Amino acid sequence: MTDWRIDNARHTRGAALHVQKYVRRSDEWEHDHCEACTTKIMESGANVLTEGYTTTDKYRWICAQCFNDLKGASTRFLRETTPEAVADDIERLLSGNYAAWDVDDYEHLNPRDRDLRELWRRSMQVGGLPEEWVRLDHEHKNELRDIVRHLKQLGAHGKSGPRKFSGPDA
Repeated sequence: MTDWRIDNARHTRGAALHVQKYVRRSDEWEHDHCEACTTKIMESGANVLTEGYTTTDKYRWICAQCFNDLKGASTRFLRETTPEAVADDIERLLSGNYAAWDVDDYEHLNPRDRDLRELWRRSMQVGGLPEEWVRLDHEHKNELRDIVRHLKQLGAHGKSGPRKFSGPDA
């Protein structure tokens, strides 16, 4: 049986995470939640965590327990963001052959590799939301297919290597 926290934490898939003490973003934003189990993470308080694994922008958090439980539990949670994977995602979205969370996962992908990220951004600017790509005109579909070709070339040249979680326990 698949751990339900893996699906909850899908937006952190492939992200660089590091341990950090929580610092509130503003007077209005005083806490965050673990992306996986929803445990509250804040600066201080009873029955709350005060540190966790976070993304560079400090927008997404994973508690240490979930990080340790999930880092070896599923290749889906730790799936590497490769040019080939992004190309496959675009082709699936373009054909309309995608599953429930595929659109959301793609929209929040934001790869770390500079060239891969630029191609992902270009794909997001082609024409509307990914769930609408299946209805694009021929010209816009060809733009996406051109991006897929570039992604496959990037992958063939090995420009984007394996990505793993960073941090002391990774």
